Amino acid sequence: MLTNLLYRLSLRSCEVVFFQNPDDVAEMIDRNIIKDDKRSVLINGSGGQPRPISQSPLPKGEPLFLFIGRLLVEKGVAEFVQRPAKCNSAGHRPASWPWEVSTTLPHSG
Repeated sequence: MLTNLLYRLSLRSCEVVFFQNPDDVAEMIDRNIIKDDKRSVLINGSGGQPRPISQSPLPKGEPLFLFIGRLLVEKGVAEFVQRPAKCNSAGHRPASWPWEVSTTLPHSG
């Protein structure tokens, strides 16, 4: 694969490669991108710490949804895209979307 080759070329002169999750280290070793985990350093992830959020009344006006993240099903894109339809069924009208809302996304299970 071209991506494997590009990763190998870009990382071969690195003394250390930083990862945020152990699955990524294992994948890089499995794909022969790095030779072993001696060159890898696992650091804390950049995600926020979940904490309880107190409920408050909705602000006036149309709801607006903002998604900051990679467009991956695992990151919640499917739920994000489906949210306006759920608001509509609850009697709320969300702000207009630049695409038609679908109840399924490719690669979602």
